[in-house]
Amino acid sequence: MIDSSTFSESISTSDNSIIQTKWDRWGTKSYTVMPHISPQSKKIAEEYRLRPTDVIVLSFPKTGTTWTQTVCEQIRTNAEGYDGFDDITERQPWLEFAYDCGQDLNDDQYGSSPTKLIDGSDSLSVKKGILLKPRIFKSHQLLSAVNTGGMYLCIVRDPAATLLSWFDFQKAKGRPGYAEYSDANEYIANRPELFAGNQIFGTNIWQVSRFFCECILTLLS
Repeated sequence: MIDSSTFSESISTSDNSIIQTKWDRWGTKSYTVMPHISPQSKKIAEEYRLRPTDVIVLSFPKTGTTWTQTVCEQIRTNAEGYDGFDDITERQPWLEFAYDCGQDLNDDQYGSSPTKLIDGSDSLSVKKGILLKPRIFKSHQLLSAVNTGGMYLCIVRDPAATLLSWFDFQKAKGRPGYAEYSDANEYIANRPELFAGNQIFGTNIWQVSRFFCECILTLLS
């Protein structure tokens, strides 16, 4: 088992430039975002330069992104819990959605929500919580599209389980292509292109997993 001090040392001494020059797909694809994300938010995220210590939780949707982010948050806050925020993206911004949510990707991340205090002049001041390290972000972009320069926590999940979660999530929202089907079997038999095509962030679960494995194998070779 690697203790926290060894883990921190390995992060601080890792040479990310070596990692990102060995795999030849880095930066070869553009961002693909949801329709409601503004062009400005996409542009800011796509052009953002990560810090070497930044961690990106990178995944295909419904593979355990929020669960993994929550585990990361409990580790870096010594199990502080959900005090001070309602959604994990308040602590760990979603890269391409951050600007539209009023978040600045350059900001440091803190362990509790800022608290407004009244100072002697009756004006509001802000007291920030404990500075958290490393900074953590979320993204559903392909490994070949996501910003380079950081570290990447990549999630892989059984495709059948992912399909069930994806269908249930979309059907619960009443979205066309899902709401009219009784279960995932009927859905995938009639609309396979919605899951197996390139309509989910411009990709599919197999390409996402393939790039993860391809990158790892390249680094190990």
